[in-house]
This record gives sequence, C-alpha cells and structure tokens, in this order.
Amino acid sequence: MKLSRKILLITITVLFISLSISSAVLIVSFKKNYTEAILTGTYGIGHSLNTVVAELLSLGLPFESFTGMNRKCRQLLESNSNISYVGIADVNGKVLYHSDPALIGRVFSDDVMKRSIASLKPLAQEYKRFDGHHYYDLTIPIIDSANTHLGLIRIGFRTSVVMDKIMSALIQILITFSLSFIVIAVLIYSFISRLISNPVIRISEHARAIAEGDYDIKLAVAANDEVGILADSVNHIAYQVKQKTHDLEAANAELELKLAQQKEAEKSLKASEAKYRLIVDTANEGVWMLDEDGCTAFVNARMAEMIGYPAEEIIGLKFAFFLFDEDLPDHEARMRTWRQGVAEQYQRRVRHKNGQVVWTLVSTAPVLDAGLHFQGSFAMFTDITEIKRTEEELRQYHHHLEDLVTQRTEELAVAKERAEAANKAKSIFLANMSHELRTPMNAILGYSQLMQRDTSLRSEQQGYLKTINRSGEHLLALINDVLEISRIEAGRITLEPVTFDLRAMLRDLYTMFRVRTDVKNLLFDLTEISELPRYVVTDENKLRQVLINMLGNAVKFTEEGGIAVRAAVKEEVSDELRLVVEVEDTGGGIAEEELDRVFEYFEQTASGRQSKSGTGLGMAISRDYARMMGGDLTVTSRLGKGSIFRLEIGIRKGGDADLEKKVPKRRVIGIRPGQSIPRVLVAEDKEESRTLLVKLLQAVGFEVREAVNGREALEVFETFLPHFIWMDIRMPVMDGMEATRRIKATEAGKSTIIAALTASALAEEQRPILVAGCDEIVRKPFREQDIFEVMAKHLRLDYTYEGEQVEEAVIDPADEVSLERLAALPAELRNELYEAALMLDTVRIVAVIEEIIGQDASLGGSLKTLAKKFDFDRMLRLLESEGVDPGGPK
Repeated sequence: MKLSRKILLITITVLFISLSISSAVLIVSFKKNYTEAILTGTYGIGHSLNTVVAELLSLGLPFESFTGMNRKCRQLLESNSNISYVGIADVNGKVLYHSDPALIGRVFSDDVMKRSIASLKPLAQEYKRFDGHHYYDLTIPIIDSANTHLGLIRIGFRTSVVMDKIMSALIQILITFSLSFIVIAVLIYSFISRLISNPVIRISEHARAIAEGDYDIKLAVAANDEVGILADSVNHIAYQVKQKTHDLEAANAELELKLAQQKEAEKSLKASEAKYRLIVDTANEGVWMLDEDGCTAFVNARMAEMIGYPAEEIIGLKFAFFLFDEDLPDHEARMRTWRQGVAEQYQRRVRHKNGQVVWTLVSTAPVLDAGLHFQGSFAMFTDITEIKRTEEELRQYHHHLEDLVTQRTEELAVAKERAEAANKAKSIFLANMSHELRTPMNAILGYSQLMQRDTSLRSEQQGYLKTINRSGEHLLALINDVLEISRIEAGRITLEPVTFDLRAMLRDLYTMFRVRTDVKNLLFDLTEISELPRYVVTDENKLRQVLINMLGNAVKFTEEGGIAVRAAVKEEVSDELRLVVEVEDTGGGIAEEELDRVFEYFEQTASGRQSKSGTGLGMAISRDYARMMGGDLTVTSRLGKGSIFRLEIGIRKGGDADLEKKVPKRRVIGIRPGQSIPRVLVAEDKEESRTLLVKLLQAVGFEVREAVNGREALEVFETFLPHFIWMDIRMPVMDGMEATRRIKATEAGKSTIIAALTASALAEEQRPILVAGCDEIVRKPFREQDIFEVMAKHLRLDYTYEGEQVEEAVIDPADEVSLERLAALPAELRNELYEAALMLDTVRIVAVIEEIIGQDASLGGSLKTLAKKFDFDRMLRLLESEGVDPGGPK
C-alpha cells in the first residue's frame, strides 16, 4: 500500500471516530434538551389547569365536583398532541377526573402514585404504565389558600415521542456527516499527494539511483519540513557513501597487497620451518613439545633415539608414560609450575623402551598464546647418563673416605661433648664455689663493718678491723676474677658505656699508685694530660680495672728506676676516637719466649713466679676487656731492661651534661625522725649471715623479725605483715624463690617489697629470681651501703648519717610510760619483759611488747619507742620503780 493511502486511511479513521463521537454527543444532548422542552411545556399546561382548579375551589365548588372537567381537559389534549393523559386525584390516590373515563373513581396505590402524593412540589418521573408503554409523568400538587394539600394533577406523555424526534435528528446528522466526510477525504488526499507522497517518491527514486552507483545527482530541497530534512539527509548519505566507497576501494587495494605479502611470508615461513625442522631433527639435544594436557605434540629424531621409540609412536602419548612411578608426583608439581608461566631447569630420569634409566638435563619453558594463556610446554633434553654414571663411580670411590671422615667427625663430636661437659662442670663448680666462698665472705666483711660502728673500740682495734676488711675485699676481688673468666669464656660479659672525666680518672690512679712508688723510692711520671679530652664515653669500670692491672704489674716488678705513664688520643672520624695508654717500667723485663704467656689464664712468667704473688689472671682478663672495647693490650719487653704495656681502645667524645654525678657514700646511723618505722623480715638459713643483717638493721632503728627457711618466713609473714623482706635464695625446707612466689600470691604480699640475697654471681641464675617475684637482687657479700640504698629506694626512706647534726625530737607526752598502766599489766608479762631486758634479747623484747600492745596500745607504743632507742636501762628502771612489782628477781 502506498504511503499516501496509508496516511489517508489513518486520517479517515481518525475523522470517522471523531465525527462518530461528536454525533453521539449531539444525540445525547438533543435527547436531554428535547425532553426538558416537553417537560417544560407540560408543566405550563399543568400549571394552567391548576389555576382553573384553584378558581373553581375559590367559587366554593366542592372538590368532588371536578368530574365536570372533561371539556377543559379535552381542549388541552387537543391543543397538545404530545400529551397522552391528564388526571386529577385526591390525597388518597382516588382519581376524580381522568382523560380516560374508565379510570375515574379508581384508587391507585403504586409507587409512582405514592411519590406523587408525597411531593409538595412539581415532580417529573419516568415509569412503565399498566398498558405496557413507558411514560414521562409530571405531578403538580393542588394547594388551597390555607396552604392545604388537596390533591394532585398528573399529566403524562410517552417516551417514544422523544425517541421519534431523536431518530429524525439522527437521520439528518448521518446525511450531513456522509457529505462532509466525502468532501474532507478528497481534500486530505489531494493535500497528502501534493505535500508528502510526491516528494517521498522523488526521494525514493533518488535513493535507488544512489544504490545503483550514481552518487553525483543531487535532490533539490524545497522546504524546511521533515520531508526537506529527509531529502537533505539522502543527499548527505550519497556524499558519505561516495567517500566510504572510495576509502573501501583503497583499503581493498591495500588488503590485496598485504595478502600478496602474506603469501610470500608463508612461503618463507614454510622454508624456514623446513630449515629449522632439519636443524631440530639433527640436533644433539632432544626436543619434546607437550600440549596443555601433557600429551606429546612433537619430538625430534634425537629425542626418539634417546628413549628408543619411533617418533610416530611417541606422538599423542602423555609424557608421564615415559617416567618412573616415584617421579610422577614431582612431574605433576612441575606441570602446575609451567601453567603459572615459570621456566626452569632440572634433572629428570626417563624410562628407555628397554626399561633402563636415561638421565637427562631438562630445560623447560611454557608455551603461551597472545593472551598469555597456557598452551603447552617446550623442553630440551640433554643426555647426562654417562655423567651420572661417572658421578656414581666417584661417589663410590669417595665412600670409603667419607666413612673415615664420619668416623673422625664422631670422634671429634665425642671430644667436643667431653669438652662441653668439662666446661659445664667448670661453670657449675665456679657457681657452687662462688656461693660457698661468698657466704663466709659475707660474714667476714659484714661483721667487720658492723664492728666498725662500735665507737668504744681502741684505735688499734679499729686498725685490725680495717685490715680484716681490706683483706676480705682483696679475697673477694680474687673470687670475682675467677668468675670473670667464666663469664668471659661464656660470652656473658657486656659493655656498660658511661660518660666520665678521663683526666680525673688518670689523676686518681696517679695519686693511688704514687703512695706505693714512694715506698719503693721509684720515680713515677705521668705525662701532661691537659691535651686529652676531658669527658669521654666507654666502660669506665673495665678501663679503670685494666689500667690498675697495668700499673700494679709495673710497681710489683720494678725495684729501682721508675715508671712512666703516657696517654694520648687519636681522632679518627667524627666523634670516634682511639685512646692509647702506655705504661713503661724499668723492671726485670720478660724473656722473649715467655711473652705469649703474659696474657694466658693462670700462667706466670719467671719473674711472676719469683715474686710468689698474683694468680696469673689480671693481665689475661685485661686483654679480654681491651678487645671487648674495640682495641687490644700488647707488650714489648727486653730481659733485664724493663717492659712497655700498650693499651689501645675505641672511645667517643662526651659532654658534661651526660656525666653521672657520683654521690659520696656515708655511713647510715638511723632513720630520720618523723617517718614511720618499717617492719622488716630477714629470711636466711646461715645464722652468722642472718644475725649480721638483723643487728645491722636493728642498729639503725628498723623493727626486725627473722626466719631460718622459706616455710618459717611464710608463717612469720602472716602474723608480722612486714613492709620489706630480705629473702635468701638457697634455704632448706623451702627455698627463697618458692617462698617469694607464695607470698606474692597473697593480697598483702602484692605490696610487700622482697629483695633477694644470693651468693651466685652468674647472670643467668638471676632471671628466675626476678620471675619468681623478687623486686631486687643483692649479691653476697653485701656492703651495708647496698642494703640501705635498696631499702631507701623501695620504701622511700630518709636516713641520718654519721657526722650529720640532727635536732633532737621533742618527746611527745604520749610516749611517756604510765606507771599506773604498767602496774595494771599481768605479772607474767612484766616478768618476761624484765628478763628479756636484762639479757638484752631484742627479739624477745619485741615479742613481749607486741603482747602488751594487744592489751594496752598506748603503753605498748611507749615501750616500743624505748626498745627502738635501745633504752633498756630506762625500761628496767620503770619496771623496778616503787609500786611496781616486776614479778621476778630484781
């Protein structure tokens, strides 16, 4: 169907629907208006009739006399042909008059009559009458002057009257619609043909010409409407098609050229492939290509020859077919590696057709496509069976030698185990000896320090005590030297660098040894040290010990002449320095063959043996220290001429701000007044060590209890609740670590400070002590300054020191002992306190006073103050006072 006809058909359809809807609307409107017009006319007739009835009523005629209305009503019916009936009824529905005389006198009670009677206003209603026809009924009520409802007038006409009029109007509309439709269709067709169909036909013909290859014709654009836009687009398409055709022809020519080149390349590739296949087939290495499933895609002649199969039999078989069962897991693992794009080289056993092993060196690479997807693998195989056979022969050849080496190694291992066992035994021996030696040394040094507090001793006795103390310190130094060797050998010695005054150290050493050189009338010269840096950083204690050993040896082996000390610092980079100290003496010297023995442990030179002094440890330890500090200790000597010991170590520059201030040690004589007196428990199995510590603490003013083992320490702790515990580690029944763990597990023990006392000097033995719960570790033999410093640190105590002026504390009246309260105590308590005071038994005195506090806290506190001051004379006088019976001997 042509486009113009399609458009015409659509337009006619739309027009037909529009006119149909309009006609339906007009008919509905006409019906409504015509019905309203008839009802309006009928109402006018009824109103006129109502007026006549009203006039008759006004003349005094009874309502029942309206049967004579026949003439008037007939006139109305004759003048209005649309009216079908007229009737008058009373309020009861009785027909007083009707155009149909047969109905006069009847009473109607149907719904229409009921609504008519009930209405006080004119009422229009549609209903089906008893004769079978549909009617429009108009009811007009009859109201007299007194506003009384007397009856009603009913006028009706058939609904068919309206339908007749509608059908007549509908015929007229259809005639008019048909004529209009024909005229409009002709006009639309003419319009479409001229404005749309003809231009579209021209555009179609132009497009057909373009399709046939005529790109140069151009379609004229007559308007700017859609047809004009379409014509312009067709012109543009013709231009684009012309351009694309030209480009396509050029591309086609280029493609033909490339196809020709590709054919030439394929010829070359085939030639190259044939050439390379010849190379591969004649290569010494086997070539094996697998597809992505591990099946053989290609093998060269060498590979087929290598495993004894024809090449055509190998194609299609899995590579795993040619492997031994025990090698299959490794092959599967390598396949997974190839799939990840990894190339590798490895050795592989391949099974020959005769079942023998062929050893090969395999170089494998994955084959990937342009998208890096795994397509298979390429491998080159080199036969190394002969090499493997040679290796096996060499292995067998060396097997005997390996057995010998293994045997020798086992012998050496046994020797090593013995050496390690000996070394371990030595360490255990040193640890035990340290404990056994330090325990009595603790008593020697401790009691000598305690006795030095006694001001009643003569100066001669004080001198003896100092000699004992000095000898004990020397013996302790020897013990420490032996242990130092053990720690050095075990690698447990570490450097502790600090900032210190190097010039001051050298001056102190000069002053120390000047006394000894003056006694021997030796010259002692220290070169100018002002050029040295004042503050340096290194391990001060180890440097001091090395220098003391160097100077001590020089003084010991020099009888005449003198000793010279030279010190210098060489700067290397930044703040890194090299300290060089030389000590030259004019002693007997060392023979050349003995120079190596100077730095050996427990070895002495001839001069050392002659002097019958020393242990042969000092210089050996000194050299180890020097090497730890990044340097060395060396010696040059000539027999009979003297020796030069040279120390060189690494140091760094320091500053005054980093200098550790050293506080001079003073003797503690008491707890500064105003502080609460701490309760201290001493747990120690050795009586001499325990008594020493108890007396030292009591002398200062602490409240002290003691225990001889860990279990007793637990029992005393539960009743005494000490603030501080000195806990010996090695004790019978229960050791100190177990007692510490149990005390720290209690609520009260969490806040109790526990310091471990141990004679062990090995660092590895100290860690378990801290893990057990100890807050501090003090090594035996201890010095009293160590004891008081540890307690001051943890209990935050202030002490009074020897030579310090302390103001007397004002005695509080509450401290005065009440004689009346004392007399009120039980006689047995007074007696026990008296006997304890007579015997100066401080432990017993404290125990009795604790019982008194339970009965009289104020009195017990006063007595406790006297006991802390060791004022036992006053306590005895109070007990012996008049009126107080101590209850025992006086």
